[in-house]
Formats: sequence, C-alpha cells, structure tokens
Amino acid sequence: MLKSALKKAAHWLVLRPWLFFALIGLFWGLAIGGLVFVKNKIAKNEWNLPDFVSIPGDIVADFENQSIDWRFAWRGKEPGPKEIIVLQIGSSSLTGTICNEADFKTDPDLKFLEKWPYPRKAWAKIIEKLCASGAKVIGIDVIFATPSNFGVEDDIACRDTIKIHENSLVLAATYKPGADDAGSELLLPNETLQGGLDDFKDMIGIANFDYTSGGTIRHTFSEIVTGQTQTDLYTFASLIAKKAGHQVPTRPEAFLINFAGGPESYKVIDLYKLFYSKTWNDELQKGKVFENKIVLIGASASAFQDFHNTPFGVMPGIIIHANVVSNYIDRPRLIDLDSWWLVIGSGVVQGLLLGFFRRPLSKLIPAVLVLVGIALLAKYLFIHSHLVVPLFMPWLVASMTSASVILWQGTSEFLGRQKTRKTLETYVSPNVAAYILQNQDAYLAARAGVRKPCTILFSDIRGFTTLTENSPDETKLVEHLNEYLTEMVHCVFEYGGTLHKFIGDAVMAVWGDTHSDGSKADALAAVMSALAMRRKLARLNEKWAGEGRNQLKIGIGLNHGTVVVGDIGSLESPQRLEYTVIGDAVNIASRVESETKAQGVDILISKSVHDLVRDDVDAESRGAITLKGKAEKVELFHLKGLRTR
Repeated sequence: MLKSALKKAAHWLVLRPWLFFALIGLFWGLAIGGLVFVKNKIAKNEWNLPDFVSIPGDIVADFENQSIDWRFAWRGKEPGPKEIIVLQIGSSSLTGTICNEADFKTDPDLKFLEKWPYPRKAWAKIIEKLCASGAKVIGIDVIFATPSNFGVEDDIACRDTIKIHENSLVLAATYKPGADDAGSELLLPNETLQGGLDDFKDMIGIANFDYTSGGTIRHTFSEIVTGQTQTDLYTFASLIAKKAGHQVPTRPEAFLINFAGGPESYKVIDLYKLFYSKTWNDELQKGKVFENKIVLIGASASAFQDFHNTPFGVMPGIIIHANVVSNYIDRPRLIDLDSWWLVIGSGVVQGLLLGFFRRPLSKLIPAVLVLVGIALLAKYLFIHSHLVVPLFMPWLVASMTSASVILWQGTSEFLGRQKTRKTLETYVSPNVAAYILQNQDAYLAARAGVRKPCTILFSDIRGFTTLTENSPDETKLVEHLNEYLTEMVHCVFEYGGTLHKFIGDAVMAVWGDTHSDGSKADALAAVMSALAMRRKLARLNEKWAGEGRNQLKIGIGLNHGTVVVGDIGSLESPQRLEYTVIGDAVNIASRVESETKAQGVDILISKSVHDLVRDDVDAESRGAITLKGKAEKVELFHLKGLRTR
C-alpha cells in the first residue's frame, strides 16, 4: 500500500517538474544551511560532537566570510572621517636612517627617534606636543609592557606626562583568552607607568583583532570580557571613540567593520615630522593640523610585523584601528543578517525556474541568472542599505540545485534515449533509430497523434494455416517461420521502413510515419523493400528445398494514403500502448495484399502508389477492382520490377 502510494506520488511529481525541482532546491537549502547551523552549535559548545563534524560547515562559513570581501571590492574604497589622523612609525621615523648630524643639531629632539624602541621621554614629548596642539584624543598602539631600556627615570617621566593628559589618552594592551581565567593572558603597560593613576583601566584599550576566516580581520568588539579585571575593558578603537565624545554602544557580540579602505583613506603622517622643524612649521602648521583631531599612533614599517589581512588586502594594524574608530564616528554600521530565507529561497526559486526550461543545457540560463541576481541583490543591499546578507551560501545552494537538476534530467534523458533506442530498434533499423533520437520532438509529437501521408505494406504467407495444421514438428515450424520473418524484417529495415507488427505470419510495415523523405521517396522505398522480399524469399526457398523443407509463397500489397499515427491502446497501462497507424489507407493496403491470391501474383500496388513511382517501376495494370468491404473500386498494378533505363 505504502509502496504504491509512494510510486504514485513520485509519478505525480515527475509530471510537475517545476515542483519536483523546487523540492530539490529546498533540500539543498536545508542541507547547506544545516551544515553551518551544526558548526555554530559545536563552536558554542551547545552540542557535544566531534570537531570533524563541523569541518564542512567551517568550509562553507569561511567562503561566506570571504564573500564579504567581494562586496567591499565591488563598493570600492571611500574616504575616512577627516577627524582621524594617523601618525605612522615607518622606516623614515627611525631618524638614525634618514638624519645626519646637522639635522640632530638643528632639531635635537630627533635624537629621541634615532633607534627603536624609543625612550619613554620621546613618548612624553609626543603626547605633550599633540595635546598642546589641541588633539582631542591620542591613541598609542604600542604596548609598554617592559621597563624602559633607559632606566626607571625614563618610565617615571613618561608616567608623569600620562597622568597630566590621561583624559585624552588611550594606551594599548593585548588579551589572549585561555580555557579559564588562569590560562588567559592580559598584557598591560608596566607597573611604573600605571603608578599614581586613579584608574588606569580607564585609559587602556584592548588592541587585539578578531580573526574570523583564514586570518582575515572583518569583525571587532566594543568590549572585551577579560575575566581578570573588575570591569570589562573597551577595545582600543572603541575607547578612543568614547573619549572623543562619540557614542559607543555595548556590544557583547562581534560586529562587522565597515572598512573605508587602506592608508589612502586617511590622512597619514610620518611620526618624525613632529620633531623636524621644517615639517612641523610648514606641513603640520606648527601642530594646527592636529586641532580637535583623533590622533592614532602605530607602526607601519615591515620590521614591526604588525600587518594583517583585511577585505582591502594587507594593511598595518594602526590603519585597521582607524577604520574601526570610523565606525563609531560617521561610517554607517553594517547589519549582518543571517537571512536563512535567502539561502533556502535561492534553491526553491532556482528549482522553480529550472522547471520552465526543458533541455538540460538550456537550464544553464536560469542557473546563471539566479547566481547573477543573488550577487546583484547582495551588492545593492550592501552599498545602499549597508546590509550583509548571505551570498556564497545562496550561490552554493543555487549551483547545487542546478547541478542536481541538470544531472538528474541528463541521466533520465540518457536512460530514456537508451530505452527508446532499444524499443525503436525492434521495429526500425539502427540508423533510422538514431535519426529519430536526433529529432525527438517530431517523433514525440507523432506518438501523441498526428495525420501523415504514408505508404503501407502488408505481406502474408499463402497457405500457412494448412502448413501449420499438417506440420508434425511444432518446433521446426516456429524455426521455419522465424527464419522467414527475420529476413523479411531485414528487407524492411534495409529500405528505412518501420516494422509495425506481426499478425501471425503476416508482416505490416510503414514508410513515412517515424520519418519521411517525401511521399515519392517513401513509396519508392516501400516498393524496393517489396522487391527485396521477393528476391530474399526466392533464395530462402532454394535453400529450404535443399534441406527438404517446405517452400513458401507470399503475397505483398502496398497502398499510399493519409493515416493517423500515434500510440494507440489502453491508457491505464503504458505497456498496452502500441505505436501504429490507423485509417482507411491501412485497410486498403490489407485488402490489396489479400487480392494478390485472387490475381495469382505476389506483389500488387494501388494506384496511389503507382502514381508516385510510375517513372521508376515496371508495373502492369490489373484494372479497377472492388476490394472486399469497399464500395469504390481501386485500380491495382502487378509490380514486376524496377524500370530499366
């Protein structure tokens, strides 16, 4: 009962390909979305499963994260807020490599920057100069974890400056989380620098980045839960923005950074220019350029190895911090939407569209259109609405849906062609079968029912009933008949005819039903086949006479006319349907064959056939004859052979 119901349901679906394909799309949407869902559950320790179970989901999630980079590439680089200035510590900021003794005499403070690490007094002077210039907030992305190489007095001098300007200053720290509080590591400025400050945590920002995929930075936090402080610590960029008077919402979860671009999106100045009088007075306008600005200081030289992958390629950490600070100032916040409806819907929509295209290769059209549509939608929402919707996963779902449908249909058509070829080759020659398969539309249309001009041939063995009744050995009789019929079928196939049926010992063949070379060519081919049957039977009789077996006589009748071609039989069972021809022309052909016995000849053709082949055959008219069951007389011709030219 269940098996029968499932079979009917499957048949119902196959007849509605758009729905069947939509279900395939739904399957892939749920399957691929499920991989990421399982991966997230394992990552959050909500499901206690082996790590390898999350590998497929990790791969999909990694590609999805990379698709964020594509959107930044489509959007392009944009200018960052003018409120931010980056002081980079590049190779030129190590003045020992670019300055001579004359420079050091003119600007002795350049000596502070001669080698790395700088003395803490250099940092004190940097802070003083920037604050004196009216800088709003100064963020230093350098971790002063170890004591100064120039002694404790150097640290104390820097500490005193920090204390004076602590409300405008943010220093960097790093945090490495562990399995528990004991295993985590919080790297802060050294104790000397912390001494004398009321609450040192108010000026410490965690400078760590969140690597989400393949070592690429795309997300950040507003706060970091360290487990080692009484209160959670702000990140480096969020604390800078907060001190600059911008709103910094508490975000326990990571959020996407809306990158403006690389260094070219911000005003970047080499740090040494603060101490070089010419650049200080001219380019920096005696510090006026820093007025009411957020100044970020960090390394950009390759020797510092502070470079990270981002959607805009590799860039120094300080530029990444500038991008994050921008997100708190004037850059629109990116909204990361899971949008599972888009993941699942892409498969369903793809399946529905594929159902309207018949050929497997033509299905590439909606396959490509859906992929392009998803990309354009993701691009539009990203650029104009700042929404980040899934891109790779819908692409993957749509692609897998297309591949599955095309593979399924291609395989089905291949198996169908093989089955059709096998069926066709039972009543047409292999070359005709190949032709029909190459022109399936016309053939399928014919099977549904169509009127066509055809030439019909009937042949029958004379006195075979008597021969059957008198035969002492039924097995030999069947062998005898099969040998005869095999050769007759070869004669039909040799001239491109369709073997429609055996009616006992009779043969029915048609030209012009499955394919046609024109009525005249079809009629001539049928005539050639009848003559071939005559010759073949003569050779068979000669052979059988030598074997002591009975010889056979046949009558062949041909008629040409319009018939109905199609699958005819019981609609309740496809196995009971038969591809055949019906109509008065068929009945006349059968009567013409019967008349051969009365006329005492082996081949008769009707006037309709003779009119088509009169120039090619030698035929004798037998006059107009009233055929059995027919009121109107039909002129018949005895076919003697082909006309010699």
